[in-house]
Amino acid sequence: AAYHDVYCAFPILISVDPALRMWSLPCNGSASVSRAVPYVLFPNATIDGGAGSMVPVLWLGTFDERTRLWIHVGLLVAGLLLAVGVLVGSCVKPLPYGKLEETMADNGKRLLMVPTRLAYVVCQFVPGTLVFTVGYFIAGEARLEPANLFMYSLFLLHYAYRCLARPLYARYSCPKIPLWVPVYWTAVYTLYHYTNAEFIGSALYCTGYAYDPRFLLGLALFCAGFLLHCVSDSWLVSFRPSRRDTLHVAPEGCAFFLVSCPNYLGECIEWLGWAVMTWSLAGVVWLLFVMASLVPRARHYHKWYQNQFPDYPTIRTALVPFVY
Repeated sequence: AAYHDVYCAFPILISVDPALRMWSLPCNGSASVSRAVPYVLFPNATIDGGAGSMVPVLWLGTFDERTRLWIHVGLLVAGLLLAVGVLVGSCVKPLPYGKLEETMADNGKRLLMVPTRLAYVVCQFVPGTLVFTVGYFIAGEARLEPANLFMYSLFLLHYAYRCLARPLYARYSCPKIPLWVPVYWTAVYTLYHYTNAEFIGSALYCTGYAYDPRFLLGLALFCAGFLLHCVSDSWLVSFRPSRRDTLHVAPEGCAFFLVSCPNYLGECIEWLGWAVMTWSLAGVVWLLFVMASLVPRARHYHKWYQNQFPDYPTIRTALVPFVY
């Protein structure tokens, strides 16, 4: 009795008053509050139920559902703490890639360097496609449900662009980066992508969830953010006539009229949609990490543009139009 359609109502409201079930339409399910609260953490665990069936957890062996819940919670806590650390570190000193990569030119001579394009592909493909797929199909019991498969496909769509399409046309300012940068990103992404894969592979969304406001709103945000991310990336690349051209210019047009980093804004919107659509803390923690990484970096890029181009538009902000 570990599986319940507790996604069919907002977690704190269900079973308090039958009239409150109007909030869950068109999903009509019921569960106790004690069962609903941990479901937001992980869908295959209960507080008042038994241990349940044995479920595999990647790399760690096989555990009962209660133990699996706490492993999942532990990974989420680790991801949250890591996001806080990344936020502090990114505000002080951003990672050396992109435009800020050139600030590490002298130190790069003393570091082990790898090709930028190859490093980018590997650190996107391994966690975003390989680990996510393994986690989804190995640890998930609801992996063949239509809603779950749809979310899985959306996630892979993002990383198909990131590790296949984007590296083909991207023009990197520096041909090599320190090896520790892709190693770091691969390890970090593995943590977040596995928790998300484990969750959506096991979540039993109720019948008709495709018409639920959370799903529709999340899907709209995800698609809008993905489109903004892709268009802004290609628009930025278009300002360099060839791959060998390393000259930086101040981008104009498209969403760059209002912000310096619309590609980052698009990614934040995209993962906000993912968190809403999956209705999971795993999605929320991943969103917080993305924002902890990109929000300070957008500010650094904005200052870089202002220092490089004295006539840089004053109306333009770093990430959020007219706000930040």
